[in-house]
Amino acid sequence: MKLKVIGSSSKGNGYALIADDEILLIEAGCKLIEVKKAIDWQIGKVVGCLVSHRHGDHAAHIKEYMKNGITVYGGEDTAADIEECGGERIKPLPPKHKTGISRFVVQPFPVIHDCPCNGFLVTHPDMGRLVFATDTEYVKYRFSEVNHILIEANYSKEYLDESEESGEKRRHVLQGHMSVEAAEDFVRANTSYDLRNVVLIHLSDHNGDPAGFREKIAAVIDCPVMVAEPGLEVELKAEPF
Repeated sequence: MKLKVIGSSSKGNGYALIADDEILLIEAGCKLIEVKKAIDWQIGKVVGCLVSHRHGDHAAHIKEYMKNGITVYGGEDTAADIEECGGERIKPLPPKHKTGISRFVVQPFPVIHDCPCNGFLVTHPDMGRLVFATDTEYVKYRFSEVNHILIEANYSKEYLDESEESGEKRRHVLQGHMSVEAAEDFVRANTSYDLRNVVLIHLSDHNGDPAGFREKIAAVIDCPVMVAEPGLEVELKAEPF
């Protein structure tokens, strides 16, 4: 299996988990045409799309996806929030429960943002266990035998302190996004012999440092660390060889 990054910023987020016979999308923040290009037009293989929360850079294109036959899923609180805010009625994933989406098994977990938001633990025979978490101050959960981590590293406290962000913008960053320092703590707490890849997602254009963030995380684990950017492909294996 491989991970394909479609977008990973405030302009739009989208990721594809691509197996030989099925594809699971994560986030609906990119136009469907961009998704189709990223997955080599294999739209018939898409078995669903997970959405973390209602903000546009993660959910703006839900309606377009659904019109094209893609089932969109979100945590129960996220699904209710999207519908309440005038959005589409997406399929809820019950909390503390594993839901099968073809051969993918998905379990949502709540994270800390300024609206209902969920991360996902995704399991598949071809890749093992993958944790996805974005738009959160931190993740309080620990995961055993994780093979792949996609974790937000939006900003550094150092860069934010030096920036000229307005008070409102600064509060939004601090109260709803993960610093590289928090990402480092999460990766360190969840590292194990089974960990194969760490991908840093949703970096800020103004308060991030891709090379510096990658170096910071790579210093605490013994596996490849990458920064998500459109077009990035990562091979996802459960076993090291």
